Amino acid sequence: MYVKKLKKMEYKNETKNCQNCKKDFAIEPEDFNFYEKIKVPPPTWCPECRLIGRLLNIMERTLYNDICDNCGKRIVSHFSPETSYRVFCSSCWWGDSWEGTEYGREYDFSKPFFEQFHELRKIVPCQAVNMKNSTDCKYCSGIDRCKNCTYVFSGLQSINCYYCVTPIFVKDSIDSDFIINGDHIYETFSSNGVYNTKFTYFSDECLDSAFLFNCIGCSNCFGCVNLRNQKYCIFNKKYSEEEYKKEIIKWDTGSYKIMQEAQEKFMEIYYKIPKRFAIITNSTNVVGDNIKNTKNCKVCFSVFNGVENCKYIFYSGFLLKDSHDVTLGGDTSELLYQTTGSTRCQRAFFTRASSNSIDVEYSENVYNCSDCFGCAKLRHKKYCILNKQYTEEEYKELMPKIKQHMMDMPYIDSKGRIYKYGEYFPIEHSMWTYNESLIQQ
Repeated sequence: MYVKKLKKMEYKNETKNCQNCKKDFAIEPEDFNFYEKIKVPPPTWCPECRLIGRLLNIMERTLYNDICDNCGKRIVSHFSPETSYRVFCSSCWWGDSWEGTEYGREYDFSKPFFEQFHELRKIVPCQAVNMKNSTDCKYCSGIDRCKNCTYVFSGLQSINCYYCVTPIFVKDSIDSDFIINGDHIYETFSSNGVYNTKFTYFSDECLDSAFLFNCIGCSNCFGCVNLRNQKYCIFNKKYSEEEYKKEIIKWDTGSYKIMQEAQEKFMEIYYKIPKRFAIITNSTNVVGDNIKNTKNCKVCFSVFNGVENCKYIFYSGFLLKDSHDVTLGGDTSELLYQTTGSTRCQRAFFTRASSNSIDVEYSENVYNCSDCFGCAKLRHKKYCILNKQYTEEEYKELMPKIKQHMMDMPYIDSKGRIYKYGEYFPIEHSMWTYNESLIQQ
């Protein structure tokens, strides 16, 4: 039997006007192909405003003293004591005393979807601070498999870290941000594979060094910029090992006065020496900045280690593939769109702070779930809508009707912005104020 092969639709560049900032933005053919692949309509917000919407829905570094609404213990929480949300401590939230489907509700076709979801998230308990599989960690949030950490945010498998943001596989470190594989570091930023470094920035595979910028494979270097595979250098001047040991004694990092002098001299070299237009390492066909071990990515910033075929990605990595508009996500994920803090997920769209889930949309804090839509704080569930359990047949029958309802009865916010299926959560439904959210941090 002969079956006629359908010709794939060819798209052209299209210019749209952002309904938030009112500026024109382009949707390219590759974007249309992605939206067609995941079966969502093209966005009506420009990339910058989409990022703003996601950042306004992330709370990371603002903490309050509060009381657990379940056990009554004093806790540290992301939520102000005046919040209308129910807040549980981590022990109660991960415990068995409650179940997310207890709060399930029928979908109401007389109300916009976003209004119903906002009502649901107000009654389902929130975790005071987002921590998973971590022990002896205080004043931390967004951490997974960490131990003995204080004031650490968005960390992964890190031990004995203090006042750090996004430490990944890091040990014994203080005041260091966006580090992968670091040990004994202080005041180090956006560096990989570093050991015993201080005041080191955008440098990889360096050890026993201080005051470095954009150095790779260096050891026993002090006050250096743009060096590769060097040893025994001070302010970009090469020394023998014996000369270096004598000279480095003069630069005692334990003295505040000497540290100030070293910093001034380091900055003189920093401003004199030419610098690359962007920090891009071991990457091909990429556009953005601070990109490492990545390929085929556009408009991406601070992405690393195996990110492929992605666009509009911000602070994400570890085998994130075929995704658009992702913030703080990845870790072996594929086909993500408009997500924040979602890891180890496949086909997750418009989700927040979720992991190990497949085929989830418009959901937050769902773990080890699949085929869930509009759900909040579920674990090990399947075929749920607004936290209500359905059979597979019921779920598949309802989903097209709900998506069409979102198109026919969109949510319209106080500024007249229209939220149909394909848009992220409304800004005015964020659980936090502007000053509490990640956008101003």
